[in-house]
Amino acid sequence: MPKETFFNLREKKRKEIIDACFEEFALHDYQNASISRIVKKLGIAKGSIYQYFDNKRDLYHYLIEYSSRKRYEQIEELFEQEKDFFELIVKNFYMKVKFDIDYPVLSGFQYNLLKERNTEELGNIQKDIKVQIFKMIKEMIRKHQPDYNLRDDVDIDIMTFMVMQVQIGIYDFLEINRQVDFRENVKNKKPVFSISEEDIMNIIKGFTELLKNGIASTKG
Repeated sequence: MPKETFFNLREKKRKEIIDACFEEFALHDYQNASISRIVKKLGIAKGSIYQYFDNKRDLYHYLIEYSSRKRYEQIEELFEQEKDFFELIVKNFYMKVKFDIDYPVLSGFQYNLLKERNTEELGNIQKDIKVQIFKMIKEMIRKHQPDYNLRDDVDIDIMTFMVMQVQIGIYDFLEINRQVDFRENVKNKKPVFSISEEDIMNIIKGFTELLKNGIASTKG
């Protein structure tokens, strides 16, 4: 987490630092991201960044926490309000698209995070992130399974994994089938999803309908 000196900065200065860091880590994986490029962009001495963070890893984990908090601020109420599980999936991804439009660099960072390679410094970061996503989805299913009318004869862990894979897999589908160049979009400070909202929603609904046929209960 940041040092107290970071939080003592004026809000505008903190935002400048965070924006520069997000842009660097959205365009490069952890190993190739450069503190030197960040401080050059900010016009500050390299040692200055270590007044605010212990090291590069500390900075990176703060960016993960910061971007995740921003993202889930958008969907917190959705989990309580929507009683149709599959409609919730559609709305959740739609809000991800809106998040992408509002915060293209943060969205690019989160996409890059899912592609991050394991390193000795970070450990198995990709697995750690997926475990967090898995736990969140599992808790959502466990809490609302009766309301969502989901099958009770399928192990909840298997069901959770299917839902997670569909949501992550939509990125891969867009990259392959729609030739979306996520990295180039981030580089040019464009939204990560460079196709129309209507096209994206049709794809999401298609994936969700296939998922529904697998885990929706047929009882009653």
